[in-house]
Amino acid sequence: AAPAAPAADAAADDGEAKGAAQEAKGGSAEAAALSPDGVELAFDSADGARPRTLAAWQHRLWRAEQHLGLYFRLLSHVPEAAEAVRGILESGSGAIDDDVHARVVEAFIEALMPHRRDWETSAAYVPWAQTCSAAVPVLLGLMDVTDPRRLAARGIARQMALLRFVLDLVKQVAHPLQLHSGFVAVVIGALAPLDLASRAAFSELLRVFARLSKEVMDGVRGTAVDLLCPISLERMRDPVIAADGKTYDRASIQAWFDRGGAVVRSPLTNEPFPHHRLVEDVALRERLRSTEELDLRDFVENYIFETLLNACDVEVALLSDLVDLLVGRYEIPGVEPKHLAPILPSDACKLALMRAVLGILDDEAAREPTGALRRKLTAELDALRADCADHAVLVMYVKVREEGAAAAADTDAAAAAELAEVIFQREGAGVIEWLEAVAGGRAQLRACAAALGAALEAVE
Repeated sequence: AAPAAPAADAAADDGEAKGAAQEAKGGSAEAAALSPDGVELAFDSADGARPRTLAAWQHRLWRAEQHLGLYFRLLSHVPEAAEAVRGILESGSGAIDDDVHARVVEAFIEALMPHRRDWETSAAYVPWAQTCSAAVPVLLGLMDVTDPRRLAARGIARQMALLRFVLDLVKQVAHPLQLHSGFVAVVIGALAPLDLASRAAFSELLRVFARLSKEVMDGVRGTAVDLLCPISLERMRDPVIAADGKTYDRASIQAWFDRGGAVVRSPLTNEPFPHHRLVEDVALRERLRSTEELDLRDFVENYIFETLLNACDVEVALLSDLVDLLVGRYEIPGVEPKHLAPILPSDACKLALMRAVLGILDDEAAREPTGALRRKLTAELDALRADCADHAVLVMYVKVREEGAAAAADTDAAAAAELAEVIFQREGAGVIEWLEAVAGGRAQLRACAAALGAALEAVE
């Protein structure tokens, strides 16, 4: 280890480092925005000790270079944050430390949030999404080289989660549906005070989406111009192509024909229609369906798996809601089922959701708090079996359990036949025991079929 640097030498080194940084960045607009008087690099460690070795000095210089480089990259993407960042650097002791880095991250997130933007039309979504998509990875990089305790103290992780959520909302919902920016503001206002991984946030999001689903169905909001009938100026329900090559809603164009007299002219070209035959516009019909269902549904599915189930500790009450969703009993007070149905997960997603919920319930560490939830799931499955033994939810349960039983399956055909008898014997037992016996039997038969196939290939 090298001896401690004299104070004069250390000060000179500090001056040289500052001079090099200013010389490297001095010609850029970003550097001009970050050149307040009295700012110096924080070479001291968190406990106030100064570097005592050349390696330690080099490490501190490297960290300073990393942080400042990220600052400049962020300013190139979000120049609106320059004034706030300058204010942060000029305040306090003047040292650029982890507390300053955390405040700078917060300033950039605040500058990127939509409520700081003047969005007059939905056309502003694209440039904002591009800016945000470029800035978020850099922000995450700055967070990686900042003390997590300073970030936690300012709630940076929660703010970043909200920003990324809004980015996905704009890209997957607001822009495809051409929603007014007021919708984004409503969602942010409803979810900003909440933990995005909480039951409250989930129910609030579904409530907002159900209201949007109703408005989309009614043609009030979320309709692009090319989805409107040129005659009624309402969202088309049954799009058809007329002889003029234009698409209309069937009811509107038929009414136009009925009141047109002997010669009916196109409402768009003013040319006479050669005939009144109508052809279904299959492509537009599919697009109408997708904008009504899939954008909202896909977003909800991604939110469930990437946010709710990725949380370190999933609420038992939230898991109870997910069980209700699986068995088709999820409701929101004051919301009609027909408006909720288009935004709830598809059957393919429910299979993955069943797999995730059962994985949580099977976790030994969670058995005590989720005991009531397991009993609820058992009661719901029992009710479904009484109604229909091959209900889709029962099939999903068997499929998930079959995946777990596949590794222990026996390839002996006699054992498979014996297991079939056990399945019939357990049909009068509890629903969980019966379903797991069915899953084991299916896994056994699948293993036998695979073994038989391998034997036949060997013979050939």
